[in-house]
Amino acid sequence: MADSQGPTARALQLLSLLHAQPQWSGHDLAERLGVTTRTLRRHIDRLRSLGYPVQGVAGADGGYRLGEGGRVLPLLITDDEAIALAVALRLVAGTPVRGMADAGVTALAQLDSVLPDRLRHQVTALADSIALPAWSFTEREVDPDLLSVMARACRDGEELRFAYIAADGEKTDRLTQPHRVVVVRDRWYLVAWDLRRDDWRTFRLDRASDARFAGVRFKPKEIPGGDPVAFVTERQAPGTEFEAEVILGPGVDRSAVCRLGLIEERDGRLTLSLRAHRAEWLINELLVVIAELDVVGLRVSDEIRVRLREVVTTIDRLA
Repeated sequence: MADSQGPTARALQLLSLLHAQPQWSGHDLAERLGVTTRTLRRHIDRLRSLGYPVQGVAGADGGYRLGEGGRVLPLLITDDEAIALAVALRLVAGTPVRGMADAGVTALAQLDSVLPDRLRHQVTALADSIALPAWSFTEREVDPDLLSVMARACRDGEELRFAYIAADGEKTDRLTQPHRVVVVRDRWYLVAWDLRRDDWRTFRLDRASDARFAGVRFKPKEIPGGDPVAFVTERQAPGTEFEAEVILGPGVDRSAVCRLGLIEERDGRLTLSLRAHRAEWLINELLVVIAELDVVGLRVSDEIRVRLREVVTTIDRLA
């Protein structure tokens, strides 16, 4: 029985079958592939050499199954599954889970870059038809198409053009070298090197539009301080937000809270500085931090202190 397909195509077909059902007999697999059992073993060995944990199963016919590997392996998915994943990632962009934002953006960029145009149009139409709940994490909506383009430009190291409206209402066309897309508190930001201003800039994604690839690749620079979240936090204008300082206990891991705000060490203890554009957002952040971390001190304004007490009183009454 001749194997008319190339080894790569046959290996992908074999991988798809192993994903489709928990276990196969060697005879059934060979029959589905249209090859001999000897040729099947060669394809199995090829998958194993690529890192896929194909396990042999003892029995009369002998068999194979795809075991659990030590790393995440590429998946073969159908068109419908690709559409479902892309729509889910776009919706998550409006309601990011803490600590998952970077992973979500990266996944969206990778998936969007390989979607055929026919599927991309279906994804856009379906995502636009779904209404998000009122408890969306971000204060202002961000266009998922814009988010996807910016994430891909960061990943691929490609210069990016987009229209931008500054805080004073000035409209400009920006040419940048994008480095990271991040969520800081309740907003999405792009950290980029502005080629026309020859300096680092942060851009709010809810103020950006018409993002498009410039067609020029660049070598990424080192973001000042090395941490894009801290970079955005430090550049936010003081006095325009509600603020709080949370003094953390000695057992709190710095890496576990660095994405919530600016972390500083004072008198041997970590201090977490929080800001929010609205009082209710800051109170939400404080309640999460107090519930999940060892908090030994708190510095807030009188307004925030009063509102926190009101929340606690309400919880006590309802509990």
